[in-house]
Parts: sequence; C-alpha cells; structure tokens
Amino acid sequence: MIRRHLARGMQNVIVQACTTHDPGDTHLKSRLAYFTRAAKLATSRRRFVGHVHISQRGSLLREGSLLLLLRFAGHPTVVTLHGSSLAEAEVITRLILKLLLRSASIVHGFDERYRARYSVPLSKWKQLPNDVELPPKVVGADRRRRAVLFAGEVGLRKGIDIVEGAWDRALADAGWELLVAGQPTPAGAAIAERLALQPSVTILGPLAHDDLLALMASVSIVIQPSRAEAFPMTVCEGLVRGCAVVGTDIGGLGALLAGAEQFVIRESSSQLRDTLKHLAEAPEALRRAQLAARAYGELRLASERVTAEWVTLYGRLGFTDG
Repeated sequence: MIRRHLARGMQNVIVQACTTHDPGDTHLKSRLAYFTRAAKLATSRRRFVGHVHISQRGSLLREGSLLLLLRFAGHPTVVTLHGSSLAEAEVITRLILKLLLRSASIVHGFDERYRARYSVPLSKWKQLPNDVELPPKVVGADRRRRAVLFAGEVGLRKGIDIVEGAWDRALADAGWELLVAGQPTPAGAAIAERLALQPSVTILGPLAHDDLLALMASVSIVIQPSRAEAFPMTVCEGLVRGCAVVGTDIGGLGALLAGAEQFVIRESSSQLRDTLKHLAEAPEALRRAQLAARAYGELRLASERVTAEWVTLYGRLGFTDG
C-alpha cells in the first residue's frame, strides 16, 4: 500500500519492502533469516523512513523489536496499527504496545479509538483510510438489483451466522435476494449449506476480484456484520460503487460507516434484520444512503486523495519528492 502511494506521489523516492514474516513458513531458521535481514536494514547508515506494520500476538515482538532498532539507529518511523482486534486488546497487549509506540515518530490507524486506547499524542496521530480506485461510472439506484451482498470469508469472524439469523422470509417475499460470495471456513460451510436451501439465497463461493467488483456495482446493499475487523476493503469498494452498507462497530469499520452516513449495528441478527427491512420498505432512505456512500467514497477513499495525504505525512518527516 505505502509503496504504491509513494511511487505515485513521490517518484524520486525509493521504496523498499522488507518481509519480516511469512505465515506459510513455519521453520524457525527461515523466520530468523527474515528478521535478520530486516535488522541489518534497520541499523544501516542510509537515511530513510522506516514504516512498520504492527498487528497483534507475535507481531508485537517481531515488528516491535524492529521499531526499536529503527529508532535506536536514528531513523524516523511511521507505525501502522493493523490488527483486527487491537481496539479491544487485553491489558498486557495494551501495555506493551503503549511502550512501543513511544518510539514512533508518527502513528497511523483507522479509528480514533486506537489513539485513545494506546495514549498516542495528537501530534503523532494520523488517521487515514485504505484507498480504492473510483469506478468510471456508478449504476443508478433505480437500476440496481434488489439484492443484499455478503462478501469475504464465509465464517463466524465475518458474521455469517448473524446473516443466517437475519435473513427473513419477508425480505424474500418482497423480491429481495441474498448473495454470499467468499471462501467458507469449516463452520461457515455448514451455515452456507443451510442458507442455500432458501430459494432467495445464492451461494457463489470465491469470486475473482474483478467479478466481485462487477457484482457489487449491481447490488443495492452490502453487509459486513463482522466480529473482528481492521478496515475492510469490501466495505470501501461498496461505498465507492454507491451501495448502502450495514456493518458492526468493530475496528475501524464503525467510524468508517458513521462518516459515510451508513448503518452501524451491534453483532445482532435482529438488528441486522430490522435494518434490512427498513431499507427494503423505505426506498427513499435506501437511495439517500447510496448517494451518501458514493459521495463519501469520492471525498475520502479515492486513491488520489489518500496518496496526497501520505505524501504530506512523509513530508513532515523531511522526505520530499526530489
């Protein structure tokens, strides 16, 4: 992400990525090799900004140590808080991360709650969203399918069980359909099988990215009733395509939806059902939400705008194009 923004906005700055962890490589020797390469780079005498992504569990030790090395070597540092559960982390995690973030020059996160939870001074804090490319055109509300789309990992973390409890026969009788796209987990597969028994539900399985975006451009509503989330790209893509979005107040999702004048719910099937019924029965409310989604996407999520903010952020650390 950072490489793309800086390559576009600061063409004369060299961006080098350094892998510190490969979830698929469980060999201790390989993991030590990853960290050794990162440590050598961190302690080099070249002048650069270190940008470290910190999530949870092992990342606190792995990337946290790298952050300390960078600061010890005198390099300005940017930390992106990227864990899906960091806003609700346990006491020991909060304590460790608070101490680590004191070494950062700038802390980037997706939600103000991250700043408050880890006592990050406002002078260090930068809240920036993930970005998306704006589609060239958006389908009007009157030409969209009466369809609700759930997209992503089909499992309990994303709330597929909440969707199952929420999908109501009244919605189907009113001509609405539910589309489920994504790779199922073992628990999610059983729920998907039950949902597929309903004529109004279509289980699509995993889709290619372009196919998913094309589908998203045609539906009326995107739902994301997640239990753990950082800043879901599915929601960002739905907003810029003019979909009304319903999601939970988790990670950076709640603040994103509130800013876009969308619908924030608890992790509750009944609340999701009530919200969907409201949108199905109130076409003007649905249309207002769709227009607000598109407007917010253009204002806050467009790649060009987010790139400009990252360039400004790096400029604060003394790095400019040229």
